[in-house]
Amino acid sequence: MAKKSFQPGIASLPQFLYPFLGPMIKSPSSIMPNRATTTLAGSKGRWSAKTQKAASVSTVLAILALQGIAALVLVPKGLEYFREQKAQEALEIMREIFDLEVDYYRNQKKSPPLNGQISFLPLPPEPAIPMSQPQQGHFSNGPWATLGFSSGKPLYYSYSVHTQGSNLLAEFTVKAQGDLDGDGQFSLYEMTGRINSEGRVEGDTTVFVLDGLE
Repeated sequence: MAKKSFQPGIASLPQFLYPFLGPMIKSPSSIMPNRATTTLAGSKGRWSAKTQKAASVSTVLAILALQGIAALVLVPKGLEYFREQKAQEALEIMREIFDLEVDYYRNQKKSPPLNGQISFLPLPPEPAIPMSQPQQGHFSNGPWATLGFSSGKPLYYSYSVHTQGSNLLAEFTVKAQGDLDGDGQFSLYEMTGRINSEGRVEGDTTVFVLDGLE
């Protein structure tokens, strides 16, 4: 049975490293000497078989070293990239909750409660505790159902709303807490809405972030 030669290069990389290492690593065939045509200055002219073999081994070792160094640098970057993609969930869900709180406040203005106190709707954390793996939230009852929020997919972040004041002094803060790396240290995203001098809700363009990729 014919022996297969080892061809280190992009084909030997793990799939998830392709976007990072692919452009940096050439196929060995593009940098190894062509045994049929390569010549060196000197009395012997062409490389000897022993010299060619040594050059081939050196090339293989150089490529493996390059892959190892690149992996040490880029694997953490790759993990950070994946966490950044997950963090997009927090921004999207927070904006959706923010808009629902604004609608809730406007509806109360149209049909004020008996005590005349118009306010935003506080919401308990859901899912209760953030974890490194996504969880299905329970939004079909309680204040979450009153607000009208729902999510058909598991979530990486735990969401809640804290409120204070009423009428023109009413304000609320949408919070998202995450633990994407599972180390027990939480990231925090906050978006606060309040009533401006014209009686409109503002604050949907500012997001406070603490340890965003935790």
